[in-house]
Amino acid sequence: MAKVCIIHQKESDGIPVKDDIVLRAIRGVKKAFRASTGNQLVVCKAHVEEAKKRRAKFEKSLLTSALIGALFGTVMLVVSILSQRSIFDILRGILLLVFLVVVMAALSLYQYFPALEEGPQKKRAAKPTARAAKRTRR
Repeated sequence: MAKVCIIHQKESDGIPVKDDIVLRAIRGVKKAFRASTGNQLVVCKAHVEEAKKRRAKFEKSLLTSALIGALFGTVMLVVSILSQRSIFDILRGILLLVFLVVVMAALSLYQYFPALEEGPQKKRAAKPTARAAKRTRR
């Protein structure tokens, strides 16, 4: 399995990318269409800062979409209750709102960028040194 940088699409060593639900879905679709290359996605050391910026932009976009959806939902629910409509009109409004939130979340996936697997590697490296420090104290 070749390691390919997700930024410049060339083989290189680097920090692995977390295999989350979006990447698994993309790989599943590619396998179904037999277009899968089986590469392991990494970010080479030269592009780590750019990858972090793109991930932060995606997370901000996702949060903004969620906040706008929550605001629309609250306004829609309050307006429908205050207008004293029937329960069916309120339920129809809620279903429309759920559809709107799903569409907004799907649109924010256009800016998707996977997270890096930095955290666990640093923790694993720190544990042996802490154990070694305890052994030297005894």
